[in-house]
Amino acid sequence: GNYCDARVPYAPASSPSIDISSVTNKSLVLSWVVPVSGGEPITGYRVLVSTGGDLGPFEEQVADSGSTVTSEEITGLLGDTDYAFQVQAINAIGFGDLSSSSAVVRTAPIVPAAPDFAPEIVELGQYWAVVKLGAPPYDGGAAIL
Repeated sequence: GNYCDARVPYAPASSPSIDISSVTNKSLVLSWVVPVSGGEPITGYRVLVSTGGDLGPFEEQVADSGSTVTSEEITGLLGDTDYAFQVQAINAIGFGDLSSSSAVVRTAPIVPAAPDFAPEIVELGQYWAVVKLGAPPYDGGAAIL
């Protein structure tokens, strides 16, 4: 006989894992596996971020990618900072379950700018010199030692 599959569509399941690559001092790339769609096509992804040493609450980084691409370049990050991410698929029914948190990743340190002046030789000996240096115009966000 004839029968009808009357399952009700639901929001997507969570992505099983998040990979992080191409980490710089300002950006990184997230990629994830497509979750079970829940019967309706996935239309986009929401990305959440947690930052800092204690990794506080997750906050929205990307509201809706508007794409089925399973990667996202995250820009505007701070150098030498810990980050963790979660991803949430979206379909016509709504937001799916949040993925587990990604591994914590630290962005690369920020390198100070080069000094914009010539060093000044204050004293010169046969095997030594005293050189006067000034601070660079930008310290890279950390004290120069």
